[in-house]
Amino acid sequence: MWQRFHERHADKPGFALVGVAIDALPDGAREFTEQSGCTFPMALDSRNLLNAVLGVKTVTNAFLLDEEGRLRWQHLHGFRVARPEMLAMVERVVEGDLEEFVANPGVVQESLEVESLRAELADRPDDPDYLLMLAEALGLEGRDEEALATYSRVIELRPTDSTAHYATGSLLIAAGRTDEAIAAWQSGLEIDPMNFTLRKQIWMVQFPEKFYPEIDMRFQVEQIKKEGFPDLSKLPISIRRELGDHAADDLTADV
Repeated sequence: MWQRFHERHADKPGFALVGVAIDALPDGAREFTEQSGCTFPMALDSRNLLNAVLGVKTVTNAFLLDEEGRLRWQHLHGFRVARPEMLAMVERVVEGDLEEFVANPGVVQESLEVESLRAELADRPDDPDYLLMLAEALGLEGRDEEALATYSRVIELRPTDSTAHYATGSLLIAAGRTDEAIAAWQSGLEIDPMNFTLRKQIWMVQFPEKFYPEIDMRFQVEQIKKEGFPDLSKLPISIRRELGDHAADDLTADV
């Protein structure tokens, strides 16, 4: 779509379309560009500088710079030139209609996914499934506080489901809020004590040396016994399988 837009407006005075690929691997970005057949310039941001400078946490985004290189307008998250209203807006820019953009230099647009989920929630504001999907989408866009608030609402509506607890902890740990993350995971364990994945998240934070550079399975067997499961035979078969031979050794020794 951008290639067609470029071809349609390439001869317009003062207009240039430049794409930016955010990719740590230059070869991958180059291959994608070649396969797409685009003929407009493509720059590579392999150090995620757009995030540091402009707050870009997800694609796609649009930025309007004037001939002096000044940022006149930005549209963060979910910019799709295929959407009629966005295409019409860019067409106005190309034709030189900049007044509204000078007056309103910053716009944060919902991504299509978030926008569609909010539309669904308009008719069912307390649907925990849609709220969970919305929280996940917000988290992927780097909108952590909104995501955390939404996960909190899911927990209120569905207190016996540990899914939102796990996701809350994951967001918090990524933000460096370790104590809060562990507390969230522990809350999940209180309602779902057989959730071995939650336990391992806590262990990996508290005992990183038991997981990196190698995983100490013996430690996990001993730890789960300390946490209230001395009889491994009473654990679900899925957990015993994950613990592997070390759990089997314990079961054999108890016979």
